[in-house]
Amino acid sequence: MLGSMLSGTEPCEGEWEYKEGNFEKSRLKYYGMSSYTAQDKYSGKSTYRPSEGKAVYVDYKGPVEYICQQLEGGIRSCCTYIGAKKIKHMNKCTTFIMVNRTHNTFYENRVSPEESRNSIKG
Repeated sequence: MLGSMLSGTEPCEGEWEYKEGNFEKSRLKYYGMSSYTAQDKYSGKSTYRPSEGKAVYVDYKGPVEYICQQLEGGIRSCCTYIGAKKIKHMNKCTTFIMVNRTHNTFYENRVSPEESRNSIKG
């Protein structure tokens, strides 16, 4: 569930693009394992499994430690706000509510690898 958040960090393997003239990472082709790209690459074309998601380019984010520190800081801050001394006490210190927004808009305005290739050929 953290794939999109951690994508583009230093330990990610995959199809990296590098800045022109040096070996500095620029962006990574990111796709979920149920996307058409992954299904085609790892299991061949399937007639019974619809693809979900799409392939996009994610900018290089640097070391994964920075994102982990941000997550830890957010959890610590949350515990401070609700008065929980440990994560396991969070459910006793507050009331959780269900959110009905289910559409992930994170990749809405990103360029897909296919669109990027077409614009280069242009």
